[in-house]
Amino acid sequence: EECKTVYVEHDIDGTHADTDVVSYVLATAGDIGTREEIKKTLLDFNFTQEMIDMPISSLSGGWKMKLELARAMLMKADILLLDEPLNGLDNEGVEEIRKVLLSLKEKGKLIILASHSKEDIQILCDTVFRMDHGKIIATETN
Repeated sequence: EECKTVYVEHDIDGTHADTDVVSYVLATAGDIGTREEIKKTLLDFNFTQEMIDMPISSLSGGWKMKLELARAMLMKADILLLDEPLNGLDNEGVEEIRKVLLSLKEKGKLIILASHSKEDIQILCDTVFRMDHGKIIATETN
């Protein structure tokens, strides 16, 4: 069985700014299901119907990150690659994304996270690889 890795974008490309949420997922995630299946997943990620119908540009940074995580789940990702996923989010957004990531981790998803935040690393990571100039210089477990 194939293991699928998805890079979860921190910020959505501006070319999709006026696209509604479901159309964005359909346009960028390949053959992942029907509009109704996508809406169900978005509702599972606490999107409201109003948010599902609005353009991407109307979403906050935290909701855009949630959208990208939902998109990765619709793509049947086993491994999620995230680069500084909490940067630029307000405190509420940080807490929401942390909850989502911890929930995905509990469901058996492998999350590879690049971060400079010690707090995020302590909360979200089991194993930490410290790097310097592209080389692993230390390994720790939380």
